[in-house]
Amino acid sequence: MATACTTKDRTLKEMLSKPTGGKAGDGSTLIKQEQQANRDDSESPVTCTFLEALFTLLREDLQMVSKYLFKDLKEVHCELVELGVRVSTPEDHETGCDKKIEQIQQEVIRLREQQFNLQAHAEDLKERSQRNNMRIRWDQTNTEGVDIVTYVRSLFLQIPEAAPDKEICLDMVHTVGLLHANNSCPTDILVCVHDFQLKEMILHKARDLHPLKLKGQAVVLYQDLSAITLQKRSEFYPVTTHLHDTGIIYSWGHPFRIIFCWEGKLHQH
Repeated sequence: MATACTTKDRTLKEMLSKPTGGKAGDGSTLIKQEQQANRDDSESPVTCTFLEALFTLLREDLQMVSKYLFKDLKEVHCELVELGVRVSTPEDHETGCDKKIEQIQQEVIRLREQQFNLQAHAEDLKERSQRNNMRIRWDQTNTEGVDIVTYVRSLFLQIPEAAPDKEICLDMVHTVGLLHANNSCPTDILVCVHDFQLKEMILHKARDLHPLKLKGQAVVLYQDLSAITLQKRSEFYPVTTHLHDTGIIYSWGHPFRIIFCWEGKLHQH
């Protein structure tokens, strides 16, 4: 495609072909005409070919930028997916651990309940095995060589309406604890009475005769209880004190509980 002559060139040619009104060699006229040609050249319109070439370059640049941008976005997307997998995996493990912890906690609660029930059952069995037992606290001073079985039978005979006419059947009689060399400390005698009701009657009558004496010595009779039961009863001391002060009769049950009657209703705790 042929290139058109610029407005400046055309103006110069016209200046050479046409006579001027001024003197030959008038430079001011040439300068003015040249300035006019420069103004006309700067105001010339942009061609379509130039615009098409410019749009083509812009389109190619845009496509290249889009290509690189798409590639970078794809890499970012892949990294986000990988990061999501890395985050979701620990979260899934954490959820599984939380469920396991909850199951373990429930199992611990269940085992504690079983332990409590087994302990209560064992204590109840122990108390039932000792329900026919009683302890006799005596002072063995000046009782050297005394047969404790004969001593216990003589003691029961001192309790009116407690000992039957026939001989009391004793399954077991023996001292409890260490015997001191100087015989200065009281020692308990553990007695197992074969008849439970007879044992209860002896204890009940002995409380009415408190203090009970045999051969001038004070003797105390009380129920044989385990250390755990004694501790539990001591925890009820404020309650039993209040019941005693108000004249309310109470008793102990198996498994361990306190039983009393209040306003015509039976209460067990």
